[in-house]
Amino acid sequence: MFTRLSYELRVMGKRVIWLPIALAAGFIAFAFLLRFLGVHLERFISSGFELFLPIVTGIVVATSATQDPALEIQLTMPRKYHNTSILRLALIVAWSIAFGLLISIIPTLLHLTFLPDQLKRTNSFGQFFGLQFSWIATTFWFVAVALVSSLLTRSRSASSAILGAVWIVQILFMTHLVETTSWLQPLFLFPTIVAPQISYWMTNRLEVLSTGIVLLPVGWWLLHNTEGLLKGASEE
Repeated sequence: MFTRLSYELRVMGKRVIWLPIALAAGFIAFAFLLRFLGVHLERFISSGFELFLPIVTGIVVATSATQDPALEIQLTMPRKYHNTSILRLALIVAWSIAFGLLISIIPTLLHLTFLPDQLKRTNSFGQFFGLQFSWIATTFWFVAVALVSSLLTRSRSASSAILGAVWIVQILFMTHLVETTSWLQPLFLFPTIVAPQISYWMTNRLEVLSTGIVLLPVGWWLLHNTEGLLKGASEE
């Protein structure tokens, strides 16, 4: 099993491992600079988990999980390609979440966490796990959308562009859209950083996670489309 996992990591490339590490290193370096300038770090550090780790994980999935340099051979093997692709997706998600959980211990120990209003009324245990649930829910959403969009567009660049567009719209316009259109609340991806005062924070996190879970079977079904996979490989 270890040999198989190592092989899949080699096929996907080292960026699967190094992108989250590079993101964390960049945030730590920038945090030291902000600390030197006397800026409060709580919101900045929390944005790394909720704003940046999910989009980075989604882009890795969009560019790695459904691509294979020997796809034609993979599709003729006894082990179905959709099982291989889901294994790769699971590796990407597991590494990003495990690394994120490990790094999240640092701001907790240094008391540099930024809490939404709903979590401020809970104990320390609830605050820690609530914050982790926040970015994990958003990560699952981006992973599911990345998988589905990469299979529908058959293009790594197009699916990455879709994720980037969603990310920008969420940061710049989503707060106003949610205030005027209540049915968009389940699609509000970054409430901890953008609107920590909302009264439906926990409900939103559960809805975002549920949306991601619902989209995963769609991606699983699209992975069975052998013709679409081959077209995507030829177009790339």
